[in-house]
Amino acid sequence: MKMIQRFPCLWLAAVFAVLLCACATADAPIPPQTAPIETEGELTTAMEHTEQTATPESRAVLLRFNGTEMLADIAKNSSGDAFLAWLAEGPITVSMEDYGNFEKVGPLSRTLPRNDEPITTEAGDLILYLGNRITVYYDTNSWTFTRLGRIRDADGGTLKAALGSGTVEITFSLP
Repeated sequence: MKMIQRFPCLWLAAVFAVLLCACATADAPIPPQTAPIETEGELTTAMEHTEQTATPESRAVLLRFNGTEMLADIAKNSSGDAFLAWLAEGPITVSMEDYGNFEKVGPLSRTLPRNDEPITTEAGDLILYLGNRITVYYDTNSWTFTRLGRIRDADGGTLKAALGSGTVEITFSLP
């Protein structure tokens, strides 16, 4: 009792600290429980699932045209997000025509968000133009566009030959 009388501030601080700690732990979220993986096979399966969800394929799109199939990786922007959401509803087929001897361009039936910036395109670039036109570049061009994605391993000459001359129907879908 003499100690309490000698150091009342210290005693009050100690009581306050205990009460504060008790309140803090009562409101703390309880971390989720996870079951341990017990077998090597289950561990491999869990690792494969993690790898599959973290790879570029999760933002991949399949392009089909003239008997050719190519994969493209979609840009991480609001335009790419909207395009992937649209493709989740089903495939989109666009009639595309040559323009300027460096791209195929076609109208979209929806307007997507724009993220325009000055870009010099390369063969394989998927570009959103004016929010409602999609282009597949097989050569270079500089302008203010929205990058929508890029065809994997695209080579200008090979891509141009695969697209052919004149109008081409390109179907975009999730793989």
